[in-house]
Amino acid sequence: MKEKKRTSRYGTKKVRKTAWDTIKSILIIIVLVVIIRVFILEAFQVPSGSMKDTLLVGDLILANKMKYRFVEPKRGEIIIFKYPHQDNSINPYKTLLQWIGDLTGRPLINRKNLIKRVIGLPGEKLEMKDGVIYINDKPLDEPYLKFKPVGDFGPYYIPDDCYFLMGDNRNKSSDSRYWGPLPEKFIIGEALFIYWSWIPSHCNVFPCRGKIIPIDREQGLKHYNINVDDVEKFYKCERCGTIHREWWDATDEPYYKFWKHIRWSRLLMMIH
Repeated sequence: MKEKKRTSRYGTKKVRKTAWDTIKSILIIIVLVVIIRVFILEAFQVPSGSMKDTLLVGDLILANKMKYRFVEPKRGEIIIFKYPHQDNSINPYKTLLQWIGDLTGRPLINRKNLIKRVIGLPGEKLEMKDGVIYINDKPLDEPYLKFKPVGDFGPYYIPDDCYFLMGDNRNKSSDSRYWGPLPEKFIIGEALFIYWSWIPSHCNVFPCRGKIIPIDREQGLKHYNINVDDVEKFYKCERCGTIHREWWDATDEPYYKFWKHIRWSRLLMMIH
């Protein structure tokens, strides 16, 4: 009997130790994921075609959140940032929600993050003539542009500690020409690479996934009432009613043919 009791106690202790080791391993993994997600890397989904062809709607990218803690952004770098004209105030409650949203990839507070290219640096004079950018009266070489820009802007003198950002698809980009320069404090990080790319066909509002259909442009303009006059198409989700701006390269392929939704050539592509 004593032998059985000793064996039973030993077995119980072993089970408890194994369970505790498993819990510790899970907790360590969770802590590491939180640290990486909140302080080092952040996932971001491209929401519009303003950076086409460099970035497309449906591209999922990783951003380096550490870089700009040590160096200043350079011209030509693509950055993710908080939209400056929204409530970016910080308090413990919002910070907790922000961290949970960063961890899960599902925002819990209504804050908009955008992605653009750095064009003008602090203290510079920027001007746009017939679509060509001039920095301190010298034309800027922009080999990354796939669509010829049109229009004029400036001259504009960029304030200290601010950056002038523009989209690569310049004729269809709401950027610093409309909402002003970006203060450095709103920068989140530099875009690194595309880890996944998916051709959209359904609503991206979680957990809806309803089918999107084209709607009248006037209806779309009523919904988005600022800086979208250059948007040609709007779509509406049949299920939840969400109105989406221009979906580039949308597909009608059914979901079960998932391989036809993947942009295979863009997977793990570096961003520059």
